[in-house]
Amino acid sequence: MKTQAQVNQVSFDVQNFYCGIDVHKKSWTVTIETDDIRLKTFSQNPDPVLLSRYLKNHYPGGTYIAGYEAGYFGFGIQRKLSELGIECQVLHAADIPTTHKEKDQKRDPRDSKKIARTLRTDSISPIWVPSKQQESDRQLIRTRKILVNKMTRVKTQLKSFLVIHDIAFPPEFSESIRWSNKFIKWLSEIQLEEESGTHALSSYYHELVFLRSELARLELEFVDPRGFIVDNFSLPIYPQVIEYKHPIPENPIMKVEEKDDFLLVTSNNESYKISTKTGLITCNTFTGPYLMILPMNNGGDTQMNGPTKYYEPYTPVCTEWDLDSVENLFYQRMEIKVYGTYKEAKGCFTYKIQSSGDILINYDFELLEDINPRQMGLVFDLPKVYENLSWKRKGYWSTYPEWHIARLEGTAKASEGFDSTPVGPRTKPDHEWRLDRTAIGSNDFASTKHNIYKPSLSDNTGKGLEVRSMGKLNSRSWIEGSRIHWLIANYSNGGSERFLRPHAEKDDIYLKVGDEVKGSIFASSS
Repeated sequence: MKTQAQVNQVSFDVQNFYCGIDVHKKSWTVTIETDDIRLKTFSQNPDPVLLSRYLKNHYPGGTYIAGYEAGYFGFGIQRKLSELGIECQVLHAADIPTTHKEKDQKRDPRDSKKIARTLRTDSISPIWVPSKQQESDRQLIRTRKILVNKMTRVKTQLKSFLVIHDIAFPPEFSESIRWSNKFIKWLSEIQLEEESGTHALSSYYHELVFLRSELARLELEFVDPRGFIVDNFSLPIYPQVIEYKHPIPENPIMKVEEKDDFLLVTSNNESYKISTKTGLITCNTFTGPYLMILPMNNGGDTQMNGPTKYYEPYTPVCTEWDLDSVENLFYQRMEIKVYGTYKEAKGCFTYKIQSSGDILINYDFELLEDINPRQMGLVFDLPKVYENLSWKRKGYWSTYPEWHIARLEGTAKASEGFDSTPVGPRTKPDHEWRLDRTAIGSNDFASTKHNIYKPSLSDNTGKGLEVRSMGKLNSRSWIEGSRIHWLIANYSNGGSERFLRPHAEKDDIYLKVGDEVKGSIFASSS
């Protein structure tokens, strides 16, 4: 005898489900209510598809009404949920009824409950949602207003610049025609005695040219009532500025060439290759930069006697670098941007190369994992011949012994010193501790120099790389194989050595996913 199991399918055909969503970039907090009760408050990944799947799996057949506050995320969520069959409203935050307690205790779950309650009571009118075309048209108008404001600003800056440098306007340029093509051509021909002043004027000039070109077009499109485009035009609003092959004329003492695998930037004194495959710089003195976000490793120890212990150096840079793009802005802002992602962080390097051959490197990254860092900064690779470290720094004290590794200024050589000897309170060392030499170089060479002003690494002829700082950066160098690695850190603490840890931990910073790691390094080859 066969029996047939009968399964009753639960249906919510006559039920309304109100979903209040407190939206954030990394997560949503969702509250679900019916006409009678509050069902659930939970967090989920910021994905409309996940929310739709949850509602249809748990409350099949119901009528779903979702809502969120207008703001940063625009109307994209509303459109996606509507496509998935969920009515979605965008609410003005100031219109949502809020109790005094909700104002004092503002948290994501409270906000989502407040939105769900507002949807259930139908107490306010939602914001009108424009079409994608209407939203794009609005954005175009806003963009033009922004460009007009920028144009006004750069004109004011140019006027001030000319007054400051005592440059008189030619009599033929009256106030009413001061921004004619002829006037702008006159601006392009001004040469100051100081090269830096000419560069500054050039930057203002080329920004003005760019903004004029962006604003000088009127786009007209004629659409038939039946829906198809009849014709379109791009008309100049006023006469165009003379166009050059590049957005700005090439600097006579600097140029950039686009090769198959790299950009070659050449100045009077230095050439830099920026790889379009890795984003790394290669020049006569170094290769790099490599981002270092060095975590605490709980290594090290306090030694009172016996043979000197050797600890393997802990110096990993960030890993799994994936280059996104190399943006050549040399002829607009004299800079090249490199975008990419490490396993630990994602962001951008900005290279600004000067006509003198000096280079300013800015870096700005967003963390992808939590970390308690030991040191953070950029690492440069140099040939092993650049083993002479020289520095000046700001110290906690005004004077230090000449043999102290923390002295305010000095020199150290990677290969100098002696093999380490046994230590102990009853054993007199036969040389200073700074001259103990290991595989990474002498202790003096490999120790971190905090709050540096002017550190440099050079060969025996004095040629090398120098970094300039205002006493806010830190320097650490070490040997690895045939290369010397040089860390210039914007953050460095006392490390994890257990004897001094209770004091050093006061300088610790605990970083979370999404926190920024950024800094600037100004370097020059000598």
